[in-house]
Amino acid sequence: MNLILVLVIIALVLFCTTALFFKLYKLTKEKNKELKKTIEKQRENITSLVSYTENLSKIKDEKNSLDKKIQKAESDEEIYNIINSFVRDNNGRVQNSAKK
Repeated sequence: MNLILVLVIIALVLFCTTALFFKLYKLTKEKNKELKKTIEKQRENITSLVSYTENLSKIKDEKNSLDKKIQKAESDEEIYNIINSFVRDNNGRVQNSAKK
């Protein structure tokens, strides 16, 4: 009789332990899903920031180039042509980015 009682108690302890581990597994799985979503959002943000930084660097380089061209220009007509070329390029870039 005592042996049966001990076996029943061991079975209950194993069942409760298994149930507890199963609940912990479910909670961990849900947290992992949330963390994966967070990581994906962070990757998207990092990608956007890298793209923004690269574009900003290109714009600064273009500005420096434009400044040098204007300083080297010998007449108002050359300055006018340089600025018109710059405006035309920027308008094309804006139109292309609007299509995306």
